[in-house]
Amino acid sequence: MKRGIATYCLIFIGVLTTLLPNTGSAQDSDDLYIFGFSQTIFNYKNVHSFTKSGDITGVPVDFTANFESNTFALHQLDLFFRKPINEKTVFFLNLSATGSYSSALNFGNLQIPEGWVSYQITPNIIGKVGLMAPTFNNLNEIKNRLPLLPYLIRPLIYEALFYGIFSEQDYLPQSAYLQVSGTKLLTRNTIFDFAFNMGNSEYSYASQIEPGTGPISVGQESATIYNGENLTTLLSFGGRVGLRSVIDTYKLGVSFTRDYDNRNEITNYSVGRFPNVNLPVFGDVPRYRIGVDLSWNWDKLSFESEYIRVLHDHSEIHETPQYQNVNMNKTFYYGLLNYDFNNKHYAFVGFTHLKDNAVEFLMPNSPDASGFSHLSLGTGWKPFDDIVLKLQYSKAFLADNPYSEAEIDMITAGLSVIF
Repeated sequence: MKRGIATYCLIFIGVLTTLLPNTGSAQDSDDLYIFGFSQTIFNYKNVHSFTKSGDITGVPVDFTANFESNTFALHQLDLFFRKPINEKTVFFLNLSATGSYSSALNFGNLQIPEGWVSYQITPNIIGKVGLMAPTFNNLNEIKNRLPLLPYLIRPLIYEALFYGIFSEQDYLPQSAYLQVSGTKLLTRNTIFDFAFNMGNSEYSYASQIEPGTGPISVGQESATIYNGENLTTLLSFGGRVGLRSVIDTYKLGVSFTRDYDNRNEITNYSVGRFPNVNLPVFGDVPRYRIGVDLSWNWDKLSFESEYIRVLHDHSEIHETPQYQNVNMNKTFYYGLLNYDFNNKHYAFVGFTHLKDNAVEFLMPNSPDASGFSHLSLGTGWKPFDDIVLKLQYSKAFLADNPYSEAEIDMITAGLSVIF
């Protein structure tokens, strides 16, 4: 264990050393570049659910629930700060507010998704140190660049409006603190991309104590713990390799991560969802994510897609007879087809599906056993280069399920601005 910790420290120090600015190559310009994205929406939502057969959650048979709402919201506001330190070194910071953020009203969320320093190690290789969105598939790094995306409601696991329904960290690596990425020209028309990163395991491992309350007991030892500290030695490793054309007509990649799924305690969400179920605790479960992304452009037509398979090592869990059928694996995929009528008008149609097996073994008639789908279609108009007006219809629903029906219909209009 100590040798592993020493290795991590040497990797961090080595990358950090390459990022130290060379004062002899300082730029003449000290400009701080500030820009941002904003998206304001009006969202009509109609939720309908119907239970056809009783289940162990205690929901009665033939139970119907309906809900409607109209909401205006500042969907998301992102501010970006970019400061060149010298010819090879850049500092970057992203501040993000979602859901009409207000601390006084307890609305939305305010966070720092990115804050890093990059250094151009060679003309084709860049190193980064700091908080960043790790390279994984295509959308993970650009999901907050809302005006650049044709849709208002993003594919399920990427959409802030669905947080709380789906846990994004189950499907996607949320952050990295070290990353090396680069490119290599293979042919006149083909570029090879690669990225490898390292960071903490999922956020649930971080301490959430109030500042200044340490020392606290951790296992059999006592230590001073700060809020947000990783309470384990578990880390995340991942990366992506891919090909793309020089003129951006296609892009193809394979991504991977290796971390741990925190199953050391039962969340309040799970208890509320399954009040009559004796939920098990499995500890730190090794988890592997495999992703594939494909996108292409042809004339006025463009296509983007992703596939994510989340695999768990169940070997220790299956040693307990009552849990021999446990399966916590997950699947997610989406595809979107976009057509540009001209440089101002476009239309799109997309489909998303996910399936979470994590609770299927607990509930033989679980809705999760059939998966959840999301169909969307919409259009957009760009009256100016930095403004996009968007309109989208979305329908989220359970796949074919003999026990339950659930549908969410949304009509969303929005204004996206680059400033």
